[in-house]
Amino acid sequence: MNENTGFAVGDTGVILKSINAGVNWIQLISGTTSNLNDTRFLNTFTGYAIGKSGKILKTTNGGLNWFDQVSGTTNSLNSIFLIDANTGLIAADVRTLRTTNGGINWINQTNSRGADIFFTDALTGYGVAGSGLIIKTTNGGTNWFNLLNAGLYPNLNSVFFLNSENGVVAGNEGILLKTSNGGLNWNQILIPSDNKFNSVFFVNEKIRVYCN
Repeated sequence: MNENTGFAVGDTGVILKSINAGVNWIQLISGTTSNLNDTRFLNTFTGYAIGKSGKILKTTNGGLNWFDQVSGTTNSLNSIFLIDANTGLIAADVRTLRTTNGGINWINQTNSRGADIFFTDALTGYGVAGSGLIIKTTNGGTNWFNLLNAGLYPNLNSVFFLNSENGVVAGNEGILLKTSNGGLNWNQILIPSDNKFNSVFFVNEKIRVYCN
């Protein structure tokens, strides 16, 4: 959320919070035993946690209390991205969910599924999924189209864009792909590793962090 405050989620409904840059973590009461896969906060108070079996939790008081939202699916929910107070998207195994009313309703989106999702602005977003699939939307997630068809690479697990042009995708077997033109072209970054990369994050244009 900022240089001091952060959240982490995990199995059996675990939600952790730090207010001192990760030196100490306290466990919050999530009210669920479902495995959680991702969390995202819009501001100091409002945030979401998502996970297995379509679980969506929302807090409006900085994680002190969490309440369920209806996802309409039992699929595993993998990644969430918030555009503003009303609009957010969730990448799931076989679908993408979108809300335009702060999570009161979540609607299936067409031509989309994924392991991770990232937006560079309110309209432009990217998703990644199994077998090397990369998808893109230019209308806020209403419709999606393929940038890179499935089958060319192993499963892709994470996508992150530093700005509208420069992004990196990470996946299984040490796969790292980079674009410098908004996803029109992707080039593989060759590294001496065949590890599975689960997450990628830009610190700045030169420093990137990959987690396995």
